[in-house]
Amino acid sequence: MTDQIIANRMRKLRESAGLTQKEVASLLHMERQTYGNYENCKRKPNVLVLANLSEIYHVSVDYFTCSEQTFNNNYKKARRL
Repeated sequence: MTDQIIANRMRKLRESAGLTQKEVASLLHMERQTYGNYENCKRKPNVLVLANLSEIYHVSVDYFTCSEQTFNNNYKKARRL
């Protein structure tokens, strides 16, 4: 999984939720610039940041770290349980 894909998914979720970078940064207890660096691939978010984002957006951490196909396959398996 490339850093760019993670950054794109972070941006996509934020925009879909109608939030600004500043609002998400506030929820994560960090500066807007730090969060912006994640979305611009200047920094890589650690697992704690991804876990907090997954709670904010109600997605699994897998959404950020797996390929689209792997994520979809895991989602289908989970729904059958």
